[in-house]
Amino acid sequence: MMRGPIRFIESSCDCKLNKIDISDIEVDEEIPVYQQCLDEDDRSWTIEEENLLRSYGLQTMLDSEYMAISNNHQKDKNDHLQGVHTYNILRNILYITAF
Repeated sequence: MMRGPIRFIESSCDCKLNKIDISDIEVDEEIPVYQQCLDEDDRSWTIEEENLLRSYGLQTMLDSEYMAISNNHQKDKNDHLQGVHTYNILRNILYITAF
């Protein structure tokens, strides 16, 4: 229903909706990989959580990813993930206190 009016507006203003070229995006930051952005608390939580799940026969990450997290250490103390580093909502104190 809205496709027609949106396409009309797009053609009249020469907008480039849905026509983004990834080569136009410039990343000028040198960000370490995920495994090197975990502080020791987050790293140990991730490893212990995976060990517990694997003891029940479940696996949430590839063996290569598990080894990469286990073997890497935080590259720079200033470059670390802030807040909750996983999608585990119970890791966030705000969610725990809310519920």
